[in-house]
Amino acid sequence: MSFKKSPNLENKNFRLFSQNKQGMRILEKNYSTATGLLSLKLSKTQ
Repeated sequence: MSFKKSPNLENKNFRLFSQNKQGMRILEKNYSTATGLLSLKLSKTQ
């Protein structure tokens, strides 16, 4: 049995990682949008 990493496994890990990165970016975008809307509402009520 060889301990050489299979390219298939590496590919799978990379795909998972890039999907996760994309998800984080979407979360960050949503978060900044939410905080932006919140501050807008706060400034309107004052």
